[in-house]
Amino acid sequence: MRRSALLLAFCAAAFAEAPGTNTRFSFKAPASLAEWKSRREELKKQILWSAGLDPAPPRSELTPRSFGKTVGDGYTVENIAIQTMPGFWLAGNLYRPVNAQGRLPAILHPHGHWNNGRLENTDNCSSPSLASALARGGAIVFAYDMVGYNDTVQLPHKFGQEKREQLWNFGPFGIQVWNSLRAADYLLSLKEVDPERLGMTGASGGGTQTFILTAIDDRIRASAPVNMVSFIMQGGCECENTPGLRIGSNNVEIASIAAPRPMLMVSATGDWTRNMLEEELPAVRSVYRLYEAADQVSAVRIDAPHNYNRDSRAAVYRFFLEHFGIAANQEEERPPADLTKLRLLSKPGAALAAPGFEELFKQWRASAMAQFRLAKDAALRERLARAFLPAGEDAAPVSRFFPGNGPGAIFINGSAVADASEDAAAIALRNGVRPLLVIEPSRRSKPLAPNPKDVKHVLAFNRSDAASETADILAALKFLKGKVEGPVEIVAAGKSRYAALFAAALSPDPVTFKAKRSDFCSDDDCLARDFFVPGLQYAGGVEAAFQLLENRR
Repeated sequence: MRRSALLLAFCAAAFAEAPGTNTRFSFKAPASLAEWKSRREELKKQILWSAGLDPAPPRSELTPRSFGKTVGDGYTVENIAIQTMPGFWLAGNLYRPVNAQGRLPAILHPHGHWNNGRLENTDNCSSPSLASALARGGAIVFAYDMVGYNDTVQLPHKFGQEKREQLWNFGPFGIQVWNSLRAADYLLSLKEVDPERLGMTGASGGGTQTFILTAIDDRIRASAPVNMVSFIMQGGCECENTPGLRIGSNNVEIASIAAPRPMLMVSATGDWTRNMLEEELPAVRSVYRLYEAADQVSAVRIDAPHNYNRDSRAAVYRFFLEHFGIAANQEEERPPADLTKLRLLSKPGAALAAPGFEELFKQWRASAMAQFRLAKDAALRERLARAFLPAGEDAAPVSRFFPGNGPGAIFINGSAVADASEDAAAIALRNGVRPLLVIEPSRRSKPLAPNPKDVKHVLAFNRSDAASETADILAALKFLKGKVEGPVEIVAAGKSRYAALFAAALSPDPVTFKAKRSDFCSDDDCLARDFFVPGLQYAGGVEAAFQLLENRR
């Protein structure tokens, strides 16, 4: 007997335009501090997950190497390489004041996308001027490379856009976050550094690194991101974007995690931070008010194009003078006369027989698999869930519900059919008496982006289509809970069997799903083609799903 169906649209958000890095965002603090603290912890987990650092790889020995020292006017500069992962070397310059006494404040200084990286010395941006002034003012400064710049060249700057890399959360964003964490470890290992006065500042891409590390590492006690925090542009480079990073969020909310620690946001009239005083500062301050610390966040706007120029640096000097007692100012800037001496005498990649891209990628995968082998089911389920529902995003399927009696069933077929409810398997289920919910992928939503170039860094802000399909099934299970008897059976056809497998593994309630391992491939090439979900292999992949299902029985 043919049954009538109820057409369900769980959430109209499925039809919204996919956000990207140039979308205009907004943010306002939640009503209470307790709500914000919960949100804050969720965001930190989301950042670490998307970086491939949840769980983090073991912190290996830094084994710092020195490649020469330059004596400046009132400071010294040592050329340093530290081993942030086994075989991977981060290069930088360690600026120290001369004749300093006692414990000293320390500043991490990542650079932006200027041609000369940490050695950029122009009117528009000068890292050596900043570092020399801070050192002459009494601080220790570590200015270090982005991946692929200057002496840190084992990996290119632009990678992580291939599906096989994204399956493992392997990209420049995560490597640079890890490098910054290890750079903080390095500074704090120096006996003369005061751990209560560890700060950070950088501009452009260095500004992104600054507010990201401040968000995830409470050891950063004061920060000054320059020309980056904005509602209207979230970062244009691969090193500032990674799948899952900003789903349901944006840079202004992420920067707010600094609260209640002191933070200065420097903006410019000639870039995407031009609305800072009217828009971004009030939004961030709304979070600081929850801590009764509204005076701990401030901003300045410099009449200039995108920069870390003399006026921007002057604002940062005043900030660190107030909070750390660093007596730096514009008149103290004395960059070394010969910047070529700040390069390592021998690049780490050559001098230390360091591995290249493929070997480092292999090492990254091995570390992730080792973490998977150690994970208990609860931790494994949480890791897998982040690949499909980061930040608690709600799914939005369109479905047909056929009422009935007895155990319920869900049917999905991800193939390109006009109406999934007319599939033979669905008809067989529908003609019975069981309650049946048919998810219609052809009607669920339009593709994430017909052309990925239409939405820049689309996966940083949106789930992949395969992840959305899994989320649809989980939403359908939630809908059926309490409406049907016994465990719900999931029936899937075609490539939708992958979505069904992971939904069954992640469901908080027992479900019935008939699956054999031989029906599923688990290698990178196959998943990239048939079921692409960023971070899926990093979380344990098909093997993790079967482990969760088998241990539940």
